[in-house]
Amino acid sequence: MKAFYNWLKKRKHVDENPVLAMEQMLDIDFEPEILTLEQCEQLLRTTMEIDPKLIGLLVLMLFCGIRPSEAMRLKKNQVQIDKKRVILSGKQTKTRQRRIVDMTDNAIKWWNMGAQFPVVDANHRWNAVRQAQKAKWGIDKWPHDCLRHSYASYHFAEFNDAGLTAKNLGHPDSTLLRKDYNGAVTKAQAKEFWAIRPSDCR
Repeated sequence: MKAFYNWLKKRKHVDENPVLAMEQMLDIDFEPEILTLEQCEQLLRTTMEIDPKLIGLLVLMLFCGIRPSEAMRLKKNQVQIDKKRVILSGKQTKTRQRRIVDMTDNAIKWWNMGAQFPVVDANHRWNAVRQAQKAKWGIDKWPHDCLRHSYASYHFAEFNDAGLTAKNLGHPDSTLLRKDYNGAVTKAQAKEFWAIRPSDCR
């Protein structure tokens, strides 16, 4: 597109290349909205209080980085606890690419707290949990993609493997991940995140 508009400008068909302006707009540093460790624990606790069988959905989003729309399409046999992984088919992912996401030990511990899958009426039930949590936090708007952004930040900081984090997220490469999430949280914070257990949130 950029080359096409350069060609038009060269032949006096347009005065400026609009793609250049778009590139400048997109070059603004991205600030991912990330939940603090305390907020993660609070959200886990709220979910267990309001709708404990929904904990599996939260686990997939917070500890596996799976998009809400993807998590809600999963079937029970795709969450393979014995193999510590989640398998998403191309029909279920945003990118239409099959993806395998690793499950950490704390993700499995939370899953075993009573996850029910597949989730019936998932959108309505998850919205109820979010509404309750927003009230507790005293906010009106849910932080944009905060669960996925939190996963990306804590996973990259803990494992220091941009390729692995990008693979789990379903990104085609690690370029954006390195740019947006490098240094978003500290190594110490990441260790605490991946150590959050059900016993910590009672």
